[in-house]
Amino acid sequence: FLQRRKYERLNKLNGGRKPLRVVKLGGRQHKMAWKLKFVPKLKFRFIKSAVTVCAKSWLKRIRDGYGRMMVDLAHSEFNDRIIADIYKSIGINIQ
Repeated sequence: FLQRRKYERLNKLNGGRKPLRVVKLGGRQHKMAWKLKFVPKLKFRFIKSAVTVCAKSWLKRIRDGYGRMMVDLAHSEFNDRIIADIYKSIGINIQ
């Protein structure tokens, strides 16, 4: 790439272009047999009301845990108070 190009005449027989070398990558091709691997999927069946109750409590736990984590990450009293006020306005109980 960084080598200097040599002088070439413009009125060559092939239109002034260099012949392109074609390189085939990869070697010979092997005949491969396709192997399919079936992975069983887990299926859960729940009663509709039980799922919504469980999901709500699960989301509440995640929300409260996130609030506690943010309070623990606050390094000063000022940050702690601001985060507590923000989460009070959202409705998260921080203890």
